Amino acid sequence: MSVGGVIVAAATPIIAVGFGREWWAAEAIRADTDWPSVVDAALEIMVAAGVIRPEQSTFELACEQADRKRQPHPSRQEVAMGAPATTVEALVFSLRRGVNELTQPDTKRRLAALDAHQLKEACRRVQAFHPKIAKQWLADDVERLISAWKNSHG
Repeated sequence: MSVGGVIVAAATPIIAVGFGREWWAAEAIRADTDWPSVVDAALEIMVAAGVIRPEQSTFELACEQADRKRQPHPSRQEVAMGAPATTVEALVFSLRRGVNELTQPDTKRRLAALDAHQLKEACRRVQAFHPKIAKQWLADDVERLISAWKNSHG
């Protein structure tokens, strides 16, 4: 074959349909290629470039779970600083569903972030729910809210 006046030898076809695994293994030896290494290198490049994410082994997943469990809980000083106003709003919004909401993980997390002043505000607000929006909390329900907050603060 001639390209621009230069004679080019015909290349071996890259894809040969109908050949089995044995033929490809023999072809790799004949052509002195190591396709598994080429594929591994290509995958490493794609991972490094952020094109793909490697699958995590079960060992890596177990390590991540253990690390999450070891994360320190906030100190009393950090808790004393109080939660952002959005956390208080999210807590009160979730408490519209009733006192059983105190068992939900998100509610527990938000409640634990409150300082004493914010807890008092939340207690006042749940007792003042508008009847068309949510049922107003009774004194016993508010006591459960306070108890849940105390449990989260040791």
